[in-house]
Amino acid sequence: MFRILDKIGLLICLICLTWCGLDLFNYMVEDAIRLEKQSEVRKLAVKKEDEVSRFEIDWEKMKGENPDLIGWIYVPGCDISFPVVQSIDNADYLYMDFYGNYDEQGTPFLDSTASPDFSSDNSIIYAHSVTTGGMFTELRRFKNDMEFFDNHPSFYLLTEAQNWRVDILAFVNTEPYIDFYNTSFYDKEAIIQDLLSRSMFYNEHVNYNSGDLISLSTCDLDFGLHSDMRLLLTGVKVPVDEVLIED
Repeated sequence: MFRILDKIGLLICLICLTWCGLDLFNYMVEDAIRLEKQSEVRKLAVKKEDEVSRFEIDWEKMKGENPDLIGWIYVPGCDISFPVVQSIDNADYLYMDFYGNYDEQGTPFLDSTASPDFSSDNSIIYAHSVTTGGMFTELRRFKNDMEFFDNHPSFYLLTEAQNWRVDILAFVNTEPYIDFYNTSFYDKEAIIQDLLSRSMFYNEHVNYNSGDLISLSTCDLDFGLHSDMRLLLTGVKVPVDEVLIED
C-alpha cells in the first residue's frame, strides 16, 4: 500500500514539475516576444552614429503603427525608454502593448484627463512595475538612494512638436489619493508644498513655477502587487533641441 502511495506521490510531483516547467517556458517565450516587439519600436526612435546614440523618432511611421502615440519617455539609469500613448480610458493600455496586443506589462500612458501636448499643470504618465522588471519598475532605484537621486537630476520627454528635459523636483512614496494626482491644480502652491512634505528627496533648486510638471507614476512592489502605494517621480519640463542616450 505504501509503495503505491509513494508512486502516486511521485507521479503528482512529476506532473507539478512538468506543469511549472511549461509555465516557465511559456513565460520565457512571451518575454522574448515582448522584448523583440520593444526592440522593433526602439529602432524607430533611436539613431546611432559614430558611437553616439540620439533620439530621432520616426513619428509618421510610429503613428502609422498606433495613432494613440503622443510621445516618448526616457529615464537615464532606469532602463526606461518607451513610447507614451493616450486613450479616452485609462484602462485601455493597462494590459495592451503598443501594437494593440494583450500584454500584462501594458504600455506607458498619459492620464486621459491631461492635454495630449503635455501642457497641463501636471501631465501624469502611468506604467506598471513588475517583479521580473520592465516598464517603470526601475523607478525603484530612486527609493532610499539619495546618491542615485543626486546623480540623475533629469529625465526626458520627446514629442513630435518639441523635446523636453524634465528637471526632477521630487521623488515620493505615496498613495494615489493626494491632491497632486490631478492634471490641473486649484492651488498649485499648496498642492506642491504638500507633495514636498511627503517626498523622500527633492531638489530645492528646481523652480516648480518655471514650467509645467511631468510626473511618472507606478506601483511600489515593496508593499505587494495589490497595494495602493505608489512611486512618483516629478519634475519641470525645459525645452531642448536633441536628446542623447546615456550609456
